Amino acid sequence: MNQLREHLDQEEFVSAAAQYVRRLDTRPDHQSSVASTAGPNLFDLKTSDKYYRSLLDMASSDYGRTALWMARYDGDYGAVLDGVVDQRQEPGIRKRALELIIEADLADKAAIRRSARALINDHPSDWSIRRMFIDFLEEEGDYWEALQVIEDWLSRHDRGDGFDYIYARTAMARFHHHLGDYETALKYVEPVVDSWQAGAIGRAAIVLGALGRLDEARELADRLVRRYPGSAWGRSVLAEILWRQGLQDEVAPVLRPEGYTIWAPDWREHVARAFLAVFADKPVEEAQAAFAALLARGVPAWRADDIAAGAYDAARPDLAFVLQAMLPIARSRNGIYQQLLGYRYLKASQGNHEAALRWLRSRIPTNLLNAAALEIFSLGEDELLWELVTRPEGRQYGENAWLLRAAAFIRSGQLAAPRRRALYARYERGSGDAYFMMGRYLLGLESEETTLALATTPQRRCEVAFYMGVKAQGEGRYEDAHDWYLAVRETRQMRDYEYGWATFMLDEWDDRDRSLAVLAREGRR
Repeated sequence: MNQLREHLDQEEFVSAAAQYVRRLDTRPDHQSSVASTAGPNLFDLKTSDKYYRSLLDMASSDYGRTALWMARYDGDYGAVLDGVVDQRQEPGIRKRALELIIEADLADKAAIRRSARALINDHPSDWSIRRMFIDFLEEEGDYWEALQVIEDWLSRHDRGDGFDYIYARTAMARFHHHLGDYETALKYVEPVVDSWQAGAIGRAAIVLGALGRLDEARELADRLVRRYPGSAWGRSVLAEILWRQGLQDEVAPVLRPEGYTIWAPDWREHVARAFLAVFADKPVEEAQAAFAALLARGVPAWRADDIAAGAYDAARPDLAFVLQAMLPIARSRNGIYQQLLGYRYLKASQGNHEAALRWLRSRIPTNLLNAAALEIFSLGEDELLWELVTRPEGRQYGENAWLLRAAAFIRSGQLAAPRRRALYARYERGSGDAYFMMGRYLLGLESEETTLALATTPQRRCEVAFYMGVKAQGEGRYEDAHDWYLAVRETRQMRDYEYGWATFMLDEWDDRDRSLAVLAREGRR
């Protein structure tokens, strides 16, 4: 189904999914298929929940992995931790429990460490268990402990252990590289480069680049891209070496190859990593020159800004702002979002909201301010609905800007008292256009029945359903909000902002792998 989703439009995909489900029956495997199709593919979390629970009622003893997933789904992190250390379970189930609990961003970190070490002690030769744990330690920044975990495995194994041995030596190189010990990193990875495994080749190239041995690094990076031309990480390695060589103009073709695509998450993670590896500690003018070369060689602004986003993710909002500020000033609605990101980075970098706001005002023309409310709501910088969009009345999108002020307040539950009074004063008079009436509904000044009566066209149905969902979510009624957001998608008004916002929320909920009840509980916190 995931492959179909990539190649069909929404209507075709829904039809294909319906045909697929009609061919299934009540067997456990089929119920599992329905559950896994409904959530990530159709955004129908309630149907997914229903079938997973039915599956467990029917055959829980045969679906240990699903039982663990459901425990985490219901917020029972203790049960998942117990699954890691339960010696009665087969190793595959215990490994799955470790994977799930590491992914659970609310689980106790110390408990994860204890459980992982217990599992490693029971299965000391299983590299896949250690790999999960060292990835966790890398996220935690505990490089020395990760090295100890890897060294212990290597002390028991040699090249006869195949790919696991290659992975372990490459991981040793990665962590020594993190610690700035490039010579030791090279010592670990060099013996396995002849395996032609992508990670080994790429790590050796990165380490050689950091050592200044650029000709050797370039040779390996070229080899990596020739062997794995579709690898975004591999191309980022070559980009890093080219940047180190000062060959700025040669980078863009590597990152925009004919016949292959580097998607936004890869730009934000891999390409940004490579950029920071070279320019994070250099004069800002060098970073600007490299970024300018990408723009000049045809990398679009909406893709280059993922490098700035990656710098922000890496706790470098100062560099993120410098890069973002190089993008063109907004001349239409399409450029507003990028300017808002610049505001976010500058505010984080300087800790000075007023300076960031002054900069932003210089980048968005007055005639686009009301339209900016749509992008502000998308990004969640709600204060700008008042401080940038200061006078929404009497212009295009003015009523819509007021509606988004109300929606942002309901969504977050936070608004300074003077603004709250201004918001209610605006809506306490009794009538107006559809956007005005939806605003009244959000603030509890209009009935659901009256508001639903506005939904006389597909666009209005999309809008009304979305704001019904916002109100339900703001009140902690996540199941109702889920149904309203699904109703938004059923309108197929894909050009409307409300459609995108509803889809984003459902997708985010699905990605978190939590029940709607748990999401509501976490939302209240």
